[in-house]
Amino acid sequence: MTTELSTEDREAIQGILNTWRASGVENPLLPMDVDVDGDGIVDSWGLDAFGNVVVVSGKHVSETVFESTGDDITEGSHG
Repeated sequence: MTTELSTEDREAIQGILNTWRASGVENPLLPMDVDVDGDGIVDSWGLDAFGNVVVVSGKHVSETVFESTGDDITEGSHG
């Protein structure tokens, strides 16, 4: 799987992460829905020291800015 982003997607992700950073989250991570490096853990988008969007590997979803309203839970789901 490629991690290349369109300019529009990169700018959107960068804007989201910068908003989280401005609200006090020092190193915000936005979870992807895939494992791009094959380590068995879903990867995230983050910002490098220069504010560029980068892939961050090996972080659990609890270490990201993921928010759930619970509407993604269906009967029979296991946690």
